[in-house]
Amino acid sequence: MPRRPTSTFRGYSAVRPLPWSLIVAALFHACAQAPVNARLTRPLTEAEVNRERGLPAAKSDELSVVLSFSGGGVRAAALAYGVLETLAKIRVPDAAGSHRLLDDVSLISAVSGGSFTAAYYGLYGDRIFTDFEQDFLKRRVGRALLLRLASPWNWPRLFWGSFGRSDLAAELYDDLLFHQATFADINDHPGPTIAIQATDVIEGTRFGFSNHWFRLICSDLSRFPVSRAVAASAAFPIVFSPVVLRNYAGSCDYQEPPWISEALAEGPEGGRLYQNAKHLRAYTDVSRHPRIYLIDGGIADNLGLHRVLDAVTNRRSLKALLRDRGTENVHRLAFIIVNAQTPPAGRWGLANAAPGLVTMLDAVSSVQINRYNFETVELLRRSITDWSKEFPRADGRGLDSYVVEVSFEQLADEAERESFAGIPTAFDLPNAEVDGLRSVAHRILRSSPDFLLLLHDLGVTSDPE
Repeated sequence: MPRRPTSTFRGYSAVRPLPWSLIVAALFHACAQAPVNARLTRPLTEAEVNRERGLPAAKSDELSVVLSFSGGGVRAAALAYGVLETLAKIRVPDAAGSHRLLDDVSLISAVSGGSFTAAYYGLYGDRIFTDFEQDFLKRRVGRALLLRLASPWNWPRLFWGSFGRSDLAAELYDDLLFHQATFADINDHPGPTIAIQATDVIEGTRFGFSNHWFRLICSDLSRFPVSRAVAASAAFPIVFSPVVLRNYAGSCDYQEPPWISEALAEGPEGGRLYQNAKHLRAYTDVSRHPRIYLIDGGIADNLGLHRVLDAVTNRRSLKALLRDRGTENVHRLAFIIVNAQTPPAGRWGLANAAPGLVTMLDAVSSVQINRYNFETVELLRRSITDWSKEFPRADGRGLDSYVVEVSFEQLADEAERESFAGIPTAFDLPNAEVDGLRSVAHRILRSSPDFLLLLHDLGVTSDPE
């Protein structure tokens, strides 16, 4: 038998080792692969798709509160947190005495910065009121992320293989906030449905981390890390890389809902219903969409409201959606829209020199997002008018709806409005600004005419101040 090549070093004979460069390369290559979403082993039932999570035990049968949290870094996360704090302090009378208005929240739909608050509350519940500040809002997460990006140990992973900046960010979010939790952990206990939204950069449309979307690509949402969903939702282009999903469509005996083929048969005349069906059908063609590239959810819908608008559109009825969710007794529907948008920077308009590329990109994106936010809220108001026709007053009940906006535009004092609008979209903010955002969220919410009307209709008389 031929002997293996050996080398001699100081009198010792040994098998000749592989070159260190090859060993290091192999190790880095193994570490440079981004995590892969798990394949779904069986088709989900409609009940599983429609009821991703139990509802709160102490809730009003006739009231459903929907929260939407916008993008905007820690500015958005803190503003959303301030709204949660306020809702937790308001007591709603009921047959057993009273319960928190927060317990009537059935859905939290969030994008980008708002997704941190939504995911944390979905995972830990009321622990958010004791731990979220130290874990995230005042944690200097941006500095921690920069340190990881600057670490030479991470350079080979970032420049070799499929591992990107968003994958590194997801690891940090796991270490600081989510601790390897998956969506199964969120859905394990009662609470509102948590809808984290991202943008499919190829389709140019909203992509939600829900069973509704994941069953399309035959992927198991229950095993998907919360940190990666948040990283995708907050993956602002250029600064962060896309979060990539594998498309396993066709491998889990997925049965397409009948409304998709019906809408496609109607053609473009079907409007938004046709467009929704067209985008969803596209995922079933794996040859054209073997991978899905997800970036900041604010690109497609910075308010997260299309989660509800699309759900009603696809069923052609609000009553059908409520029935699917097991909330057919709802006759009061409240939307609380937490919008941390700020006006585009305008100082350079007075300068002699032309603005730089970064300033121009920021201004253009701000103009587009702000205008789209306005149009989305207007669409919601028009849709509510149409939905109300399904609830005739002849039965004595009808549909009472409330659209509450929490944004800096609601501040009457111009100096204060400009001060809050000047807070940057960043991960790291001074503690005083975080506290100010929490406080102003409470004041804006408590001064909203629609919110005060909601409290009056619910019989709330005490002030949580």
